[in-house]
Amino acid sequence: MLHLVLCCSEKLGLSPLQVFWWQRTLESRNKTAASPVGLLLHTILLDSLDDAFSVGHDAKHLSGSIATCLHSIGQFMQHDSGVIPVMEIGTILKALRQHFELHCRS
Repeated sequence: MLHLVLCCSEKLGLSPLQVFWWQRTLESRNKTAASPVGLLLHTILLDSLDDAFSVGHDAKHLSGSIATCLHSIGQFMQHDSGVIPVMEIGTILKALRQHFELHCRS
């Protein structure tokens, strides 16, 4: 059923809900990444990111989920301890749309 919804969305010229959700999630994440060091949300995101890379992509939180999804569409999240990298939203959304397009054709 999900496959049908994704394909119908593409044929109608609409982005699947997942693309919209990812855009908002990544925008929010980048906004938090740009916030001052020491701000509670910044600290939480940094800890989550550190955990995702020390425990692995199976970590059950936002950064682990983002890393897992990015990996599944051929994108990767960079990490340098103590720094939250800004994510290239356009590149990620393009890869996500290509992923959905590929599945609609098959």
